[in-house]
Amino acid sequence: MAEYKNIKGFEIQYLDSDPSNPIVGQVWYNSTTQTLKGTTAGAAGTWGSGGNLNTARSSSAGAGIQTAGLVYGGKTNITNNELYNGSAWTEVGDLNAGNMKSAGFGISTAALNAGGGTPNKATTEIYNGTSWTEVNDLNQSRNGLAGFGTTAAGLVASGASDAPTSLTETWDGTSWTEVNNMNATRTDGAAFGISTTGVLAGGQGTGAGGGALVESWDGTSWSEIAEMNTSRNQFAASGKSGVDGLVAGGEGTPNTANTEIWNGTSWTEVNNLATSRKALTGVGNSSSLAIAAGATAPGQPAVNTEEWTIPQAIKTIDLS
Repeated sequence: MAEYKNIKGFEIQYLDSDPSNPIVGQVWYNSTTQTLKGTTAGAAGTWGSGGNLNTARSSSAGAGIQTAGLVYGGKTNITNNELYNGSAWTEVGDLNAGNMKSAGFGISTAALNAGGGTPNKATTEIYNGTSWTEVNDLNQSRNGLAGFGTTAAGLVASGASDAPTSLTETWDGTSWTEVNNMNATRTDGAAFGISTTGVLAGGQGTGAGGGALVESWDGTSWSEIAEMNTSRNQFAASGKSGVDGLVAGGEGTPNTANTEIWNGTSWTEVNNLATSRKALTGVGNSSSLAIAAGATAPGQPAVNTEEWTIPQAIKTIDLS
């Protein structure tokens, strides 16, 4: 029998039936069958067609999950925003200022947008599920920056002002604070995670035609970790922490449809997007469920959406 010390720290639900839509890694006790169960990733993931955006866009920011995703802004400095319900997009409250190549993160009812623009901006706006409100600016104006976290605790890093930068700023729900820089200067990378454990990958300034360089954030400083298999910039990312993420598409030599999953140690190539494209927006908080929306394909903003899904398998946990 498992001792308490071996399961302490894990939330184990007491349910009379298996949940209808468990996430990978979720554990629960089924009181009807008197078994401890959990979910693992099943067969290989694939991309499938989703509902088209109402507005063609590229270089947008995104927040939320596959069944409640938000994309906002995009080339060329548009204000339009759209909400995804798992099958179709609906136009919702506009940004106060048109934007593109900004950092976005959070959930569909509490999202943050920072920086971006042409010319570069320091503007920050927060979405409450209905409308956007301007709040305190970044310390440095720039575009092509990437971020992760929530509207209460977030982080943005990299981007370009006059040139690519390694600047990192944290958000405490009210204001931005400059903290330890990245090891490499870059712009147009992609990020996933939370404010205390996250990953920023790729980008221009780290290699010809993009970059394969990856750095992880531990809440205090950045460390270089295993590189992606495909060098890229302007690509989509999804992930819930620094040990679970997905990246797809991007500008390389040439543009790519390549998709890779990060498990905290290494990158694994998985099934590609249907089309190679850059400047697409990633939405999702895991490597098993994500959206890739919009893009430049080829040369013009696009409306197409693809959904990434890894089937889940429910397992009975043997405690004997």
